[in-house]
Amino acid sequence: MNPESPYLFPRFKEWERGEQALILRDFCAQIEIPSVKFHTLRACFATQLLIMGVDAGTIMAIGGWSNYKTFRIYLDWLV
Repeated sequence: MNPESPYLFPRFKEWERGEQALILRDFCAQIEIPSVKFHTLRACFATQLLIMGVDAGTIMAIGGWSNYKTFRIYLDWLV
């Protein structure tokens, strides 16, 4: 972990270019499991943190959401 970085997790250039799904698909193929959608993993991640009581601002920062309106999609089913 880089203490100078504002991010919790490493940042990959492919992610900056929006290629998360491609990386995930390749990873699943390499370990011989069915492919899963990146959006599904991101949604599950956010939902589990919400269930655990983590505040929305923290989840948005970790998950990369910059727009609260978009993030609300994950909150609405919990209410």
